Amino acid sequence: MGTVVELGRAYHATDKPYVERAFGTMQWQVLNFLPGYTGSRPGELEGYEPKKSAKLTRDQLYGIITRFLVDDYSHSEHRGTGMFNATPWEKLEEAVSTYGGIDAPSQMRRCLHLGVKTQASTTSEGVLAFNLPFNSTELQRYAGGTSKRVTIHMDPDDLRKAFVTAEKHDKVIEVDLRMTALQDLTLEEAIEVMEAACRRDPKAQELHDRHLHEVRKRFAQESGFFPDSRDPSNYQTMDKLRRRADRLAQVEMRPTGIAGPTAPPGQVTDRSSGNHVFKVKKSGAPDQGIGDKKPSKSGLASFKPIKESKL
Repeated sequence: MGTVVELGRAYHATDKPYVERAFGTMQWQVLNFLPGYTGSRPGELEGYEPKKSAKLTRDQLYGIITRFLVDDYSHSEHRGTGMFNATPWEKLEEAVSTYGGIDAPSQMRRCLHLGVKTQASTTSEGVLAFNLPFNSTELQRYAGGTSKRVTIHMDPDDLRKAFVTAEKHDKVIEVDLRMTALQDLTLEEAIEVMEAACRRDPKAQELHDRHLHEVRKRFAQESGFFPDSRDPSNYQTMDKLRRRADRLAQVEMRPTGIAGPTAPPGQVTDRSSGNHVFKVKKSGAPDQGIGDKKPSKSGLASFKPIKESKL
């Protein structure tokens, strides 16, 4: 609606008559007849559930308000200052016939006053606004081969031209869009085109992923660390295990002797008399059997050796 939100005194409609009148008319002539209307303030409509009653989308509501302003409001009597119960349409025709029309603002004025502003620095290739390249001979002459901070004013619905302003420079510099593929597009459409160009193609992505998988698979197979389980030569069969065991038949195997404190059988938990912990074998000494005990210098008992056996 072209309004600006500002703070004002509560219950003083005369402080902001244009905004108050527009919303008041819209509320009492349009909104309160629509399903989902919530009232003038929270809780005004007791027992009414607006969320469950709402049936209109935002686009439908926008269309209803637009048709009201075009078909109803412009042809209704208006009692504002200088209207004298004339309709806005009648006053428009009177103003046009008396004073004539006005020329539409130029593209430069529209961009400077109503366009989108963005900050950028000049380069040898111009300036970037929303990642769109703009440049002109006049801009390069102003920059003089150095980087200067400027403000770019552009129309989001017409990207063919933009205008550059800078501090301590009174003249407005006109620049042109340097990407011809985007000249007939709006700002939103141009950004979508650039996103699509950078986005990965799903079919190409699938092709490259399959190629990468095959390369890594071949590398793993050739390395030997990951044998193919489908290859019979890699099976650990019983015949292969038997041949591996036969190669060890001529190797003499002796068990490692136990070296550590222990006690005679049946007396492991006996704590009634003395210390029943015995040294079975010293490191590097032959195995000893449990039989006649013979005290040692350390106070621990030792046993007579038994005949060694082979595995």
